[in-house]
Amino acid sequence: MTKKALFLCSSPKKNSNTNKIAALAVQNFEKQGIETKTIDTSKIKYAANGCIACQCCQKSEEYKCAIKDEASDILATIPDYDFIIFATPVYFMGANAQLKLLLDRFYSLYKIQSRGQDNFTCIKNSKFGLISTAGGDHQHGLNIVDETFRIMSEFTGIAYKSVLIPLIYNYPDVSQDAGIIEKTEKFVNELLEPVWLK
Repeated sequence: MTKKALFLCSSPKKNSNTNKIAALAVQNFEKQGIETKTIDTSKIKYAANGCIACQCCQKSEEYKCAIKDEASDILATIPDYDFIIFATPVYFMGANAQLKLLLDRFYSLYKIQSRGQDNFTCIKNSKFGLISTAGGDHQHGLNIVDETFRIMSEFTGIAYKSVLIPLIYNYPDVSQDAGIIEKTEKFVNELLEPVWLK
């Protein structure tokens, strides 16, 4: 069965550096025979501003968000993917709101009271990846974003890798930069490795 990778790209700028690096990663996945899909999370239409803490997803046996909107439709497909790649620029020391709105709704993919049991999450066999860019250096937000996703992955027991690009405005064209191309290829290859420490 063909493996699949989902890219959740959150930059509201169509030709952003973050999206260009995500496109490089997509190419690398596809070269390895992985089917890919990219969703622009800045265009998702929401019925509510993020998770409303109704707890309906925790009371239900289904891994499903009770809010009916485009986000819940996307969340319903998440378990179908072997790789879930988050791509975000750093906005004021963290992941941008265009990703965070969807990320908070990932709560519906877990049963928090069942932590430690086999049915804790419906995405336990996936791998997480993060692509993040910043105008500043690592200590100006990139490390915070990386740590957020690392903690989320560890909590879930999901394998995780990241590619972080600081000082992004120093690159005339990230899609043509040899160093970024190499880092992106390494990131994808590490995600594709069958076994590595979480």
